[in-house]
Amino acid sequence: MSKISRRHFLGFGAGAAGLAACATPSGSNTQLTDSRAPYNGAVSFDHGVASGDPLSDRVIVWSRVTPADEDTQSPIPVTVRICTDPSMSILAAEAQLDTSAARDFTLKADMEGLKPDTEYFYQFTAHTTAGDVTSPVARTRTAAASGKPPVKFAVVSCSNFPFGYFNVYDAISQRGDLDAVIHLGDYIYEYGVDGYGGQTGQEIGRNHEPPMEIVTLGDYRMRHAQYKADPMLQAAHAVAPWICTWDDHESANNSYRTGAENHQPETEGNWSDRKQAAIQAYLEWMPVRDPQAGRTSGGIYRAFDFGETASVFCLESRLTGRSDEIAWGAELAGTAPDAIPAKAREVMARVGDDSRTMLGRVQEDWLSQGLQSSVKKGKAWQVLANQVIMAKVSPPNLMETLTDEQKAAQSGYVAQMIPFSQLGLPFNLDAWDGFPVTCSPKGTRL
Repeated sequence: MSKISRRHFLGFGAGAAGLAACATPSGSNTQLTDSRAPYNGAVSFDHGVASGDPLSDRVIVWSRVTPADEDTQSPIPVTVRICTDPSMSILAAEAQLDTSAARDFTLKADMEGLKPDTEYFYQFTAHTTAGDVTSPVARTRTAAASGKPPVKFAVVSCSNFPFGYFNVYDAISQRGDLDAVIHLGDYIYEYGVDGYGGQTGQEIGRNHEPPMEIVTLGDYRMRHAQYKADPMLQAAHAVAPWICTWDDHESANNSYRTGAENHQPETEGNWSDRKQAAIQAYLEWMPVRDPQAGRTSGGIYRAFDFGETASVFCLESRLTGRSDEIAWGAELAGTAPDAIPAKAREVMARVGDDSRTMLGRVQEDWLSQGLQSSVKKGKAWQVLANQVIMAKVSPPNLMETLTDEQKAAQSGYVAQMIPFSQLGLPFNLDAWDGFPVTCSPKGTRL
């Protein structure tokens, strides 16, 4: 039997192409009706368009203009229009935007004054001296304000570019009946070509860019750009608004407020700098509302109502409140098999400490109040858009299920987990199992 990888071990327990328009100059500047000067240079829309965070009267729309001169410091004027028809003739809202290198030429607008539970179409137009350049046209919709209409979501997560093709995104793009796509995190991965999924990427010619692990703002921007250039992802963004939150890989594996498993300060610098770079790139490149006034830059937790059918609570469980990591691999390293039970009891005592939190007390209070309010208002469903497993997950007893030969073939983390598996304890403390005071039935806070 071949050795079992750590990731495979964890698996034991866990058991709008038709809307596209060519981005070409139209030969006139008819859209530029204000005093802004057109951009003197060629541009294109290489990363598609997207919408997100639907409310009953507004929705975020997003795109990016790519200048042929990547070093330009000049602003690029853009108009975004939202209409009730795909031919873009019946105007519902319009916004004038400017973008520049300061925000990596991305564009984002909160289009207000819309009707509830209504399908809309939107398009960006960049104004240049050679004429207007238009983005693809895409579909979005607002949430219902009242009643109990059926609500349909597509739910996705963990989209590692080199590990294969985005066929699920392609399937989503064929749907025309979705109220929203909910992405639960790991929209991008931080690894280089030699990291998780990299071998498959090399086999199929789908390698990460840049090729090394991303650490700086420029690195994170480039990685987001690579993902957004994928045609299947672009098509999925073009058919419905997305509700997105990050998990760990948008910054670094197993991240928490003060660090990450996949961050080495001695070679990768200060964690706070890396975290802020990851947050900035995410807010630039994703169709999400920026955090509310008074919150930190990472405070993207927010709620969405779909009439009386559902309240969706989109959580942030990594960068603003999460306590330091406790991981069995590190805790049990070097522990003799017969000493593992005692060591495990000591670790679980720390796991159950009242001070440990995944969300932070401020977000816990926000969520608790929001859940109570949703129930009092008669919402049929309270949906948690959450990054990690909430159910208690313990491994099977591998002392009984593996043969002696199989046990002898294991080493490292998996070898430690074989005697550990007899204890009936949760094995993934990066998930909600690692924060029992917050969410267990006997928990004191949620």
